[in-house]
Amino acid sequence: MLESLTIRKFQSHSNTILKFHEGVNVIVGETDIGKSAIVRALRWVIDNRPSGDEFISTGKKNCSVKLKVDGERIRRSKGKENLYRINKREFKAFGQSVPEEVSSLLNISNVNLQSQLDTPFLLSESSAEVARYFNKIVKLDMIDNSLKNISQRIREDRLGLAGKKSKKSTLLESIGEYDWLVDAGDKIRKLSIAEKNISKTSKQVYDISQLIDDIEDLEEKKQELRKFSGAKKDINDLMELSKEIDEEEKSYDSLLEIMRIIEDIEYNIKAMAKEKQELRKELKKLMPDICPLCGQEVR
Repeated sequence: MLESLTIRKFQSHSNTILKFHEGVNVIVGETDIGKSAIVRALRWVIDNRPSGDEFISTGKKNCSVKLKVDGERIRRSKGKENLYRINKREFKAFGQSVPEEVSSLLNISNVNLQSQLDTPFLLSESSAEVARYFNKIVKLDMIDNSLKNISQRIREDRLGLAGKKSKKSTLLESIGEYDWLVDAGDKIRKLSIAEKNISKTSKQVYDISQLIDDIEDLEEKKQELRKFSGAKKDINDLMELSKEIDEEEKSYDSLLEIMRIIEDIEYNIKAMAKEKQELRKELKKLMPDICPLCGQEVR
């Protein structure tokens, strides 16, 4: 049920609030006080028409229409934002249509609205049109639409079934041309098994050939070693000679050490002789030529 309507900055309405009662509601008033604008505001929310922004009050930049339906609040606004809102949920980018959630909640059509200049409801309509209205009111039109859709679907399914039967017949005829595929499948499976056996045998052959190559390499090394078997005595002599050389090197190192010691001693002797000469010179400076004690000449 539509409980209330709030119109702000929509045509001549700056801030209008209307409350509705259960049943038929009639809006009455003097000329040019905005009765049609009220219906137009309702249609703007219900149908999202008219488009554009000419209905915004002169000098204003935005407008809004708010409905309270069965306790839910629906708000339609236009300005910086173009959106519907159900309570706190926002709906944008809906184009020329109305968001499905909004239309489902409103459940209002042209049957529910009548303008001032409209003809009396149903009195000027044909019997078929009156029946259509009543069917719509009691939801019988949904049954008609459903039956129509079902009939259409049955026709489409029959055509599709006939086409599929024809296609099935054609496929059955063409299948006979491919009977050889059954035998071909068995042959392919046998060939696959044979291929696996060949691959396994090839690997074994490869491993055997590698072993043969390794044996041949070992045989060549064996022959080379045999050539050196007669050189055993020479190798022993060389080892003995190497030992003697090692002993000579040790003796040579000892002699070198002794020579270094002798060189150090000679160096110390020379240093001491030089120091002795220096001491004689100092002594000569300090002592007279003749000793005062013994009277002998000091040399």
